[in-house]
Amino acid sequence: MSFFSGLWESFKNFFTGGGSDSYDSGVPGSRLYVGNLSYRVREEELRSLFSKHGRVKTLHLIRDRLTRRLKGYAFVEMSPEDAQKALSLSGVDFLGRKLVVSIAKSKQKQPHRRSGGGPPQNKWRKRRSGPRVYGQKDSTPIQRLE
Repeated sequence: MSFFSGLWESFKNFFTGGGSDSYDSGVPGSRLYVGNLSYRVREEELRSLFSKHGRVKTLHLIRDRLTRRLKGYAFVEMSPEDAQKALSLSGVDFLGRKLVVSIAKSKQKQPHRRSGGGPPQNKWRKRRSGPRVYGQKDSTPIQRLE
């Protein structure tokens, strides 16, 4: 395996939650949404809180793309049995805020949206030359009044 293919696999596993663990990450109930987090929370603090209820496979603190600041929520992936135990953390005071813990909803596939609005434009369409005449049924030329 080349360096780049190994790097690609690790990126793919990181973003899709794949890997070679004993349980399937696609099993419903293995991924938790954790909301109402303090903006100063560190990954180690959140991991230690959830590790009391079982083994944490992955933990993703969600950040703003531009500012890189925390958005106040995270996703924790555990085995389904451990995730059910960790649901008891909902409402617990953590760093001055009451946590919201629930089973994460699967991301719905969004239809591709075109930007710009309006109907599709055919840039290869032949343009008409000359003035457009509206309201005439026959093709007689328009006469000028002088």
